[in-house]
Amino acid sequence: MPPHTSEYSVVDCEGITRYSRRRCAPAKRHLDFDGLDKSVKRRRSFGFSEAAETPERKERSIESIIAAVERLSTEPRLVSDGSRENMLPTILGKHKDLNAITPETMSRVLEGAFRDSIDQLTVIDCRYPYEFEGGHIKGAVNLYTKQAINEFLHNSATSSEKNHVLIFHCEFSSERGPKMYRHLRSLDRELNIDSYPKLNFPEMYLLEGGYKAFYETQSNHCLPKSYTPMLQKDHSENLRHFRVKSKSWAAGDNPRQRRNIIKMPPHTSEYSVVDCEGITRYSRRRCSPAKRHLDFDGLDKSVKRRRSFGFSEAADTPEQKERSIESIIAAVERLSTEPRLVSDGSRENMLPTILGKHKDLNAITPETMSRVLEGAFRDSIDQLTVIDCRYPYEFEGGHFKGAVNLYTKQAIDEFIHNSATSSEKNHVLIFHCEFSSERGPKMYRHLRSLDRELNIDSYPKLNFPEIYLLEGGYKAFYETQSNHCLPQSYTPMLQKDHSENLRHFRVKSKSWAAGDNPRQRCTPAKRHLDNDGLDKPVKRRRFFGFTQAAETPEGKEKSIASIIAAVERLSTEPRLVSDGSRENMLPTILGKHKDLNAITPETMSRVLEGAYRDSIDQLTVIDCRYQYEFEGGHIKGAVNLYTTQSIKEFVHNSGTSSEKNHDLTFHREFLSERGPKMTSEVTGSKTQY
Repeated sequence: MPPHTSEYSVVDCEGITRYSRRRCAPAKRHLDFDGLDKSVKRRRSFGFSEAAETPERKERSIESIIAAVERLSTEPRLVSDGSRENMLPTILGKHKDLNAITPETMSRVLEGAFRDSIDQLTVIDCRYPYEFEGGHIKGAVNLYTKQAINEFLHNSATSSEKNHVLIFHCEFSSERGPKMYRHLRSLDRELNIDSYPKLNFPEMYLLEGGYKAFYETQSNHCLPKSYTPMLQKDHSENLRHFRVKSKSWAAGDNPRQRRNIIKMPPHTSEYSVVDCEGITRYSRRRCSPAKRHLDFDGLDKSVKRRRSFGFSEAADTPEQKERSIESIIAAVERLSTEPRLVSDGSRENMLPTILGKHKDLNAITPETMSRVLEGAFRDSIDQLTVIDCRYPYEFEGGHFKGAVNLYTKQAIDEFIHNSATSSEKNHVLIFHCEFSSERGPKMYRHLRSLDRELNIDSYPKLNFPEIYLLEGGYKAFYETQSNHCLPQSYTPMLQKDHSENLRHFRVKSKSWAAGDNPRQRCTPAKRHLDNDGLDKPVKRRRFFGFTQAAETPEGKEKSIASIIAAVERLSTEPRLVSDGSRENMLPTILGKHKDLNAITPETMSRVLEGAYRDSIDQLTVIDCRYQYEFEGGHIKGAVNLYTTQSIKEFVHNSGTSSEKNHDLTFHREFLSERGPKMTSEVTGSKTQY
């Protein structure tokens, strides 16, 4: 191979300034800008060769997409096409869906500490030009509009073999930088929609704290060595000009008007909560009728169609229902990278949310709830329904004015089927129970699951895309905002006077039909399986509509709709086992490896003592330590599997019935590497700890 030099560069506003250097070990790498030897090594991307872009390849199997999504979701250190790990050390920043780096890491990058792993570097400064001219990172490019990002992406010729890293930032990396980061990633997905998960720029980072934080500690890398804040008084006119320009559609055209003035008759909009007897509507006159064009009496749908990833809600023809895999990928990508969107991706949440106990649910504070009830959000909410999931005696002892009491799944089913919601109307639901710890979140997830099923042919459309959970529940709200309660009192679930009511309603809420006899817990007659005889016809375990007996070629080509339902359920119900058929039998904790189910030594001891014998049919403890460690002491009955080959043999030789609950428990000396590594090799068991 001829002597190669590799480009380690940042892009300046005038063009690309390339700093040529000699590689430390030229023979180790085979790429540079001048001559790509692609035959030496193909980048692994879930089995899709980037050269094989034939029509047949574009129609790749659903199974390949599932494998890609699975790997990206379970291995957070991978770059976004799954081909390798991130080269830079990341931190958990303000924007949890974006890779963030510290100013210190940024400084090391500029000093060349990562030159052996980065072929080309582009620092994208998303501040306005007057801020950029007042001081920026040496060699950075100033891209502050979506149009500029579009041009950059389309004009950048990136080899699949070259590691071109992008680092975004703005003043604080709070708004503009993250926005452009997500926009480029969205465009990149669209450009490579036929070869998912391939990307032109799979490795991108956000500079945490932005230029301000970097300048305070690393000003030697800035040119000039100064810092111009966005809100500096001397640049008020520039701020007004560039803010308008950055918010326009074409980054230079006339900006969109915030609220189009539409000639319509005076309208009243319904701002209501649903009472247990029916819907009580509190009619009001809009503060500014021209600001919105919808009400219950006359919908002018032609004025504006709600954007839903390119699917018009009116075009639900058979052809539209059989939409392409690419559209689904785009929807999932947008929803996963823009956490502030409602669940159909049509717009952002209207209410300010917090990170509550249930991290997969949108949570609001009692203060926000009070402001909603007082009408602070009446211009953005057309209809409001507060769903109280407590038992009736708790509800009667004090509840929100006008709330509806739905405490069973059957009641939730009837509510969603009887609620006619316009796609143009913003109908917001707020769930709560006593503490919003168990019953409220459970009903929230159940309604979302039903909503997905009802709209399975038009994913990601939903009847109720905007749902919230009241953090702290009725108790926390009553303690500070009792003026919104009727009557102004609070009845705890465990109040002694209502012990009989508690027993009755607890049984009713846990039965299948919300009124039938409840399922028996765990007597011998309740379970039909043991090691000796399997009575499979008694009950089929539900697998999102696929029976395990239907493993025919047609059954394997399951519909996209079923996959969406499976992914949705698994992502919103973290306590489920990995095939979504039931909940985990053992109590888990948040361990060092956050993507794996972890149990404590105390739980392990109780398992071995038989405390869970009624729910576990077969248990295998897999010790991943080396043989001499195993012989020096191990858990009674454990099996010693410390190689990937032995794990593969174990999976292939284990005949497990779909009706039998076979749990696997992995461990090693400290459970930091070997045990977690072996869990990724096992695919035959749905429950692993």
